[in-house]
Amino acid sequence: MIDWLVKYALRKRLVVAMICAFASIYGIYSFTQLAIDAYPDIADTSSQVVTQAPGLAAEEVEQQITIPLERELNALRDCS
Repeated sequence: MIDWLVKYALRKRLVVAMICAFASIYGIYSFTQLAIDAYPDIADTSSQVVTQAPGLAAEEVEQQITIPLERELNALRDCS
């Protein structure tokens, strides 16, 4: 299969050159359309916690479980 491909590329040099030119032009066009953000994202890291506690109201779950847990998780370093 590779032998056939090499022989074909050597026989049809114009076709191979046109394919290379098209790929180069398309690559340059794609590079110019690439959106690059020059500024790093400086937003604070965040975590979302979903907790369930049977028998407690939503406000109680948030005050007693969710908020303290989110505070502890936000204090962790390098936990990607």
